[in-house]
Amino acid sequence: MLVPKRPAVNPKLWSKMNAYIRQEQGWTVSQPDTNPVRFECKLDSELPALLIEAGHSVRGLGTHERLLPSTLVEQRGTATFTTQSVAPGVVNVYSFDLPVLPEKPKQKSKSKLLIQP
Repeated sequence: MLVPKRPAVNPKLWSKMNAYIRQEQGWTVSQPDTNPVRFECKLDSELPALLIEAGHSVRGLGTHERLLPSTLVEQRGTATFTTQSVAPGVVNVYSFDLPVLPEKPKQKSKSKLLIQP
């Protein structure tokens, strides 16, 4: 079975979007440098609204369970105890498309250039 080739996107743009999603506490879960860009974020995240505000057509794909880090800080007298753990949590899943790189024009064969009518 042949899988259709995904259109290439600008790797620098994809990398910048990935960094922005991470900065806003989201997780990019799609393959690098391909469309659509799929990401997950916490249920109360403003990331989808920020991307829509920036002009992206963000599509909601539902929810998913993900392991989320948590930190518990306890005060016992004058001592402070910090416990870090990972527990399952529900996140929203979204996707959007980045602009596709234009296809490179096919080069003419050198052998055709040598043949004159």
